[in-house]
Amino acid sequence: MVYVGPDRHGTVPDAQASLLRRIGEFMRTYGDSVYGTRGGPWQPVDGKYGFTHRDRTIYVHLLRGYSGTGFTTPSLGDAKVEKVFDVATGTTLSYASAPDGTVTVEGVNRSRHAEDSVVGIRLDRPVCQRDLAVHRRATASSAAEDNSAALAVDGSTSTYWLAGESGPDQWLTVDLGAAKPLTGVRVVWKKADTNYRYRLEGSTDESNWTTLADLTMTAGTTTRATPGPVTCTYHDETTSICPHAKDGFSRSS
Repeated sequence: MVYVGPDRHGTVPDAQASLLRRIGEFMRTYGDSVYGTRGGPWQPVDGKYGFTHRDRTIYVHLLRGYSGTGFTTPSLGDAKVEKVFDVATGTTLSYASAPDGTVTVEGVNRSRHAEDSVVGIRLDRPVCQRDLAVHRRATASSAAEDNSAALAVDGSTSTYWLAGESGPDQWLTVDLGAAKPLTGVRVVWKKADTNYRYRLEGSTDESNWTTLADLTMTAGTTTRATPGPVTCTYHDETTSICPHAKDGFSRSS
């Protein structure tokens, strides 16, 4: 948010006019990374870097607090990179894709706009895949009043499932309706800065379960697990720290 206004003489101060010119210059250069985009697909780190995306392109914003001319992304799952480029010039940048799905980019020009150097990563498919879990049948070990399992998969992060009982080993299962290939699962907890521990399992018959991702020992605030590619009919999430009281979650896959 920028506050600009004239002084008592009806003149916009030079410092404010200069700021507006700098913003205009930035938007002319990097507008593609701002207009029509959404935040994500990964969490930002204040003062260091952030992400926006649109269609098949992820925009990486390296801020002043980030040092260096290279970076490594979180995992892209099984998505393939078609091109990495400097958004300001369109110049292709060198990159290397690792077996774990991460991508390392080198040679970023940090001097042109030190406040926000933007790199584009174009994929072979849309950044945000269709949510396979939305409006599917969901069941849970327990549920608090007005916070049923169905609210975990209603397509909104403003509603959520709350376990009706305290203690660990609460679970939520989603029936995808048929065997589906998965590339990742995103869990949106109510408290973004809280360490939630959970395990993600998959099954094609709701009897034999395979662990897809185990975050029961995590010390961070991970909201996305990337177990794929894998094929499942049912998703199950079991918590080590119970999502009861005020700690419910919504999820998408």
